[in-house]
Amino acid sequence: MAKIFKLEDAVEYKTYITGFVETLEELQRCKEREDNVYIVYQGKKLYSMFDDEDSCYKKIRGLTKEEFEKKEAKELEDLRKKWAKEKQEAEAKIPEYISRGKKIIYKENYEEWENCVKARVKGLYNGEDVEKALNVMEALEEGKSLEEAKEIFAEYEESGSSASIILRIVTVFSKKGPEFCRANNLFNVSEESEAYLKEIEAKNALYEKNKEDKLVK
Repeated sequence: MAKIFKLEDAVEYKTYITGFVETLEELQRCKEREDNVYIVYQGKKLYSMFDDEDSCYKKIRGLTKEEFEKKEAKELEDLRKKWAKEKQEAEAKIPEYISRGKKIIYKENYEEWENCVKARVKGLYNGEDVEKALNVMEALEEGKSLEEAKEIFAEYEESGSSASIILRIVTVFSKKGPEFCRANNLFNVSEESEAYLKEIEAKNALYEKNKEDKLVK
């Protein structure tokens, strides 16, 4: 004679499992042992003897398993299309970024600048870090104060790792990059970082001299 189970007789099954799929697997094991239990997951009671996979999915995801998986697959495909579109739009901006940069950096840095732009557009931020770096560099080139340029940069600092990339681009390519960093305490000025800034300044001084010599000739 088949064993009869009652919902009101189910007892709570304590578990350290936190994943939804793992919870369903644990419930299945309880069912196979004919343990009349329930697991509380996200505030909902999932029963070993009275719920099946779809009813559990409906309680937690609001959809059957098949419906949920189709929804997830569509969202992933939409996301992939969105990323592809953003990447395509970013790559279309490469000539603009290169042109804007060449107007405000030393000629000796042109090749490195082109490589930087192409690499950053292919990177995680789709060239957004180049766009923001250019905004700071253009402000400095236009004669805005270091403090005004810092205010522009401050808008980007909350982005974390992106801000560090923006700062590195400005430091390397802006004619006032090292000065900008020092004036705003954007580097923890260790001996190593100070040597790095001085190296850039020395190159910039040489590039500036080359520029003046050509004008004299």
